[in-house]
Amino acid sequence: MSLQPTVRSLTSGLPLPSEEARQLVAIELSRPERGMALCGFSGDVTRAIEREVRQVFDEPEALANVEGLVTEALEAWATGEVPVRYVPDGEQTPNEVIFGFCVAMAPYAEQQLTARGIPQHVIAATLGSTAQQVELHQRLHRTLGVESAWWQVYGLMGGWIGIGQLHAHRIVLGRHPLGPNPWISREEQDLHGPGWQSGDEAIGLHIPHGADLSSVALDETFTKMTSLVPLMWPSTTARLLSIQTWMLDRQLASELDPTSKILSFQAAFEPTHAFAENDSLTRRLVFGTTPNPEHPTSLQAALLHLWSEGGHSRWEVGVRSLSG
Repeated sequence: MSLQPTVRSLTSGLPLPSEEARQLVAIELSRPERGMALCGFSGDVTRAIEREVRQVFDEPEALANVEGLVTEALEAWATGEVPVRYVPDGEQTPNEVIFGFCVAMAPYAEQQLTARGIPQHVIAATLGSTAQQVELHQRLHRTLGVESAWWQVYGLMGGWIGIGQLHAHRIVLGRHPLGPNPWISREEQDLHGPGWQSGDEAIGLHIPHGADLSSVALDETFTKMTSLVPLMWPSTTARLLSIQTWMLDRQLASELDPTSKILSFQAAFEPTHAFAENDSLTRRLVFGTTPNPEHPTSLQAALLHLWSEGGHSRWEVGVRSLSG
């Protein structure tokens, strides 16, 4: 995933609601149980989410925003061109808008994924990730919400599917806002040939919270992707799997425990010379709310040593062939 997609509010510049979107919202939000179940909501949180969903009808602005997002989503499913409404974590979007959109779109997304031949377990992993982000938000902030809500919106618009331990999304090398930033040099592109060129279609990868990054789990994930990705995004050309993350920072390798899953994760990808530096995001992801832990892990210790020496966390780009 690119480190610098354009920041775009979840509700700015929405299209005027279509009649199809109005009808879909009216139907699904008047009986939210179906959409809530598909999103994976369960337990005590369901009552609070249902209150947020039903509140949409009492707030004209919220209703217009949900209908506008659904209008955009219906167009995205029809054309395959999915808008990226990237919003940094921490920006406040009303819960009724986020939950209203997710609950309204989940049944439609299930229908579209089924029509493409996507297996039920992949559909469940894709739609059910919203509940995981609600749980994460509660754990981090002690309030109701959806962590990285923009990513859930992107998925429900057809932007990604959950396969094994990773999320897969269609990108165009060198051009897509969620693709590698930067991509490899022109000389390297020419050296590698088709599939590596700016403008070539590829598959970006995203690591969901709590993913198992062991070698066995990753191998199973990549095997599944070989057959499942073409169902969602058919192509006649060779495609790369591409990922950009602090976990591929080869500077850390010598200081990590030999059994570290980060090392096996790095081994799963071919390194490139492309990287972007982002200390602040790495610090937030690795240290969370404890910037100076009394007993740092080997990973935290490696990063602290890197920074003490004046170095910077590198979000490196790694690739592998979709076909293995």
